[in-house]
Amino acid sequence: KKKKKQQQQQQHREHQQQQHREQQQQQQDRGQRSRQHEIKRDMRTTSLDSSFGYSPPGSETAADSPAGPKTSQNPFGSPTSPKKEIPWVVNDIMYNKCKGYFSSLHPVDGYLTGKQAKGMFIKSGLEVKTLRSIWRLSDIDKDGKLDVDEFTVAMYLIDSIRRGRMAEIPDTLAADAVPPSKR
Repeated sequence: KKKKKQQQQQQHREHQQQQHREQQQQQQDRGQRSRQHEIKRDMRTTSLDSSFGYSPPGSETAADSPAGPKTSQNPFGSPTSPKKEIPWVVNDIMYNKCKGYFSSLHPVDGYLTGKQAKGMFIKSGLEVKTLRSIWRLSDIDKDGKLDVDEFTVAMYLIDSIRRGRMAEIPDTLAADAVPPSKR
């Protein structure tokens, strides 16, 4: 009787352990499905990436840029090889979306002041220190205000930080982040 009871207890423990393993596996499977769902949802949600149509550097040609292609010509008429233009990290979809945001903030003479842009930048949820650095980098001509191209750079930097493409704001803009109009 004692041996039989011990066998039953052992079988019961093994059964419980098996159920526990199955529950853990189900939780892991649900977690993986949940993560996959979150990734798919993130790809569909309206973020700066999806609504602006973010494309990685190098996926757009200079001709696709809002400023259009640039070529170098010898002022004396002799042809030279065209200068290799670095494509802007901002594609037309993102640029047009930023133009809409820019216009909604009521620029004066084609520029936004810090006061006009501050509310939208604050909505990003980034720290003031980070937003200060973004403004410093985006105000490329250092006139204390942003034109539409500089505003677009600011929105690109905000999105890059929020989406984890940048861990922190760099000290200087990457060459492909400088708008063609400012090169």
